Amino acid sequence: MFELASAHAILNAQVQREVQGRFLAWIDDYLLHRRVQVKFHGHLSAYRELENGTPQAGVLSPVLLNLLMEQLVILPFRGGRANLNYADDLVLVDEAIISPEPKRRLIFSLTSAKNWASRFQLRSPRP
Repeated sequence: MFELASAHAILNAQVQREVQGRFLAWIDDYLLHRRVQVKFHGHLSAYRELENGTPQAGVLSPVLLNLLMEQLVILPFRGGRANLNYADDLVLVDEAIISPEPKRRLIFSLTSAKNWASRFQLRSPRP
């Protein structure tokens, strides 16, 4: 998910946490306007600007992603369900999915998570 997270969504999560001024500008510089270039057999490609994600192996990358994911963890899920999150892994847990009511609750939870991801421009990686 690190490579799929929208920089704008991460910045919005910082604003919601009242990060502002120079620190917010610094995070903006850290996430936006990053360019890559590939060297192959002695030839350099043209630069390409990265649209999403956090810098790979960046010290701040897990922190920034966790602050974004916190927005999902605090969604109001109904009783019997838990949302467990660590870095870019997410698990929705329901106490039982045998009867129709828990199935409806689980669908509600999954829909809530999907809507959150859409709002923050996150895509789920393909298997």
